[in-house]
Amino acid sequence: MRIRILAGVAAVAIVGAIGTAVAYKVDDKIQVAAAVDDFRLADHEGFAHSLRRLNDVDAVVLLSHINGDAGSRTAAKALELLKTKYPKVEFMMLNSALGATRDQNAAEAKVQGLTIPILQDEHQLAGEQLGVSYAGEAFVLQPRTLKVLYHGNVDGAGKALADIAAGKMPSVAKMEGSGTEIAFPERQRRAQHAQISYEKDVAPILMAKCVSCHQDGGIGPFAMKDYAVVKGFAPMIREALRTDSMPPWYPDTSAMKLKHDGSLSNEQIKTIVHWVEAGAPRAGGPDPLAAVATVAPEWPNGKPDLILNIPSHELPASGVVDYQTKIASDPTTKSRWVKASAFLPGDRRAVHHILAGHIPGKPLEGPASMSQWQNSYGQYGTGGRRLGGAGRVGRRAAGKRSYGLPDALYALWQGERR
Repeated sequence: MRIRILAGVAAVAIVGAIGTAVAYKVDDKIQVAAAVDDFRLADHEGFAHSLRRLNDVDAVVLLSHINGDAGSRTAAKALELLKTKYPKVEFMMLNSALGATRDQNAAEAKVQGLTIPILQDEHQLAGEQLGVSYAGEAFVLQPRTLKVLYHGNVDGAGKALADIAAGKMPSVAKMEGSGTEIAFPERQRRAQHAQISYEKDVAPILMAKCVSCHQDGGIGPFAMKDYAVVKGFAPMIREALRTDSMPPWYPDTSAMKLKHDGSLSNEQIKTIVHWVEAGAPRAGGPDPLAAVATVAPEWPNGKPDLILNIPSHELPASGVVDYQTKIASDPTTKSRWVKASAFLPGDRRAVHHILAGHIPGKPLEGPASMSQWQNSYGQYGTGGRRLGGAGRVGRRAAGKRSYGLPDALYALWQGERR
């Protein structure tokens, strides 16, 4: 996937030194949801899968899975056969078992010779909402609407796909099946979900992880300034968490832990999602978000030592705008060691991210080429030592208004730069 930018930048500063379809339980029987809510989950090879992106296939088939389970393995082999028969159908397996890991999924896929991806539902939110109850349970989904057209054993899924291939709706929407039970503890806690406290449980998470961007004047599209705003955006917040689009922290946390981790823990994610599914209740009393509502500073690092104006860009009313390589000039001749930088967009709604670097020998007039810009990264120094040829100025992206270098690391900024 290629990501393109909508530009409209004003200046760069250089600083020296609720309505959801949820499965539920009635008389010890799981009622399958009428439609699946979108999710984004990583498979056993680390690739992400999102249901909403699968709009060019005839159908989507999900199969619940437990590693090492005999019934799961039998169902997986049957699914592999269906995959060879229906090339216009997307097949995926969903592992919602508690404690399962991606490495275990990868080992299972290798041992069984599976070509179908095994998705890791580590929060159990996908399987919980869909209505998964046992290993080897198949779900046939309609693309775009994500309606559940069929659920039950794999044999029935094959018959449903045959109907779809013939241009018909599945004649049978459900077939009984059985397999190893998959435990979803949160299904038994619906009453407790209604007791999740906005004041004590939800607001502190938002204050710690979200408000720095979602404040008046911040980079977020709306300000989480009080309960009323959060409740109004609650369905969107739930979707953003289920699809892993927010918070904007994309390193693979299964590989390593990084400093300044901006992600939410599994428990934090489940707390907010279940609170939204319970109707986003509030007990009353002082609103923690309203009490600390702030306005984002114009320059997050304080008053800049140098401000460079970047030419504006006129945005069309619709369409795609490719990367824009704008030129900003430093009229001074003074060289500096730069510690941090920040960007101030002309219109925050139009700017997703900015990458800035120095292009040696570039005249002020005329645009830069993409190859010139791509070669403009480098030139870090520690203790005055130069490490490259060109120079990186900084970047701005969702969740990151400013760019600072680690301790004892500086970028050399030379006067008359472009």
